[in-house]
Amino acid sequence: MTHAGGWWRWSLALAGAVLCADAAQSEPTTIEVRVLSEGAKFMGDRTGGARVTLVDVAQGTVLATGVTAGGTGDTERIMQASGRSPQLVTPETAVFRTVLDLTAPRRVRAEVEGPLGLPHVAARVTAERWILPGLGTGPGNGWVLELPGMAVTIIHPAPGTHLPLPAGEGIEVVAEVMMLCGCPLSPGGLWDANQQRVEVSAEAPEGGPALRATLGYAGEPNRFSTRLPLAGAGRWSLTVTAFDMRTGTTGLTRGEVLIGGEAHNSR
Repeated sequence: MTHAGGWWRWSLALAGAVLCADAAQSEPTTIEVRVLSEGAKFMGDRTGGARVTLVDVAQGTVLATGVTAGGTGDTERIMQASGRSPQLVTPETAVFRTVLDLTAPRRVRAEVEGPLGLPHVAARVTAERWILPGLGTGPGNGWVLELPGMAVTIIHPAPGTHLPLPAGEGIEVVAEVMMLCGCPLSPGGLWDANQQRVEVSAEAPEGGPALRATLGYAGEPNRFSTRLPLAGAGRWSLTVTAFDMRTGTTGLTRGEVLIGGEAHNSR
């Protein structure tokens, strides 16, 4: 009886160990994260993609990190989508994909920053959701986060440059304005340049009065320009803003330019 009882105890212990091992067995769990530019398409190779960091909320540890790669997606599918949870993505759509080995549900935070190819306009967003072992982000679009804003870049005068004191109509200010995914702005286009309010403010040296002007479409996609009568010498601070009158999407950039004087004074 003693031997029989010992055998049964050993058998039960072994069965329990097997059950526990099965319960703790990790499951490969696929997570797909895509980043949508506000009012436009997905962020991928065209503007350098977006950095994605996945964090375990409870432990604060980084589970995975990477960059979205691929195309901006199917324009018609994205921009004409309607209804509940429409299918936005195609196989070519930019994505960050990773596989985690999970043994239990995890509360995961996604931290997104981009576009990496335009660091001076990079935006950041975060979101949280439960991830279940073996199920991940599921079928469809995956985990989609939206980055707000537009990419605004001062083309001329390039920030940090030195220009001679202008005469007559002053200096030309040229800015590039586009969606964070790189989608183009043009008059009457899907992203309509006529709906953009693009303005420049120039703060005068030594606290003088600021100058303001509106930039108009400059004849090629994403380009806007105007002239500013910067009559005084010194360091001028330029701020260019863009505002989509239809959607409220906003962008801003700043730069300084030295007018007149000696180039070494800009240091």
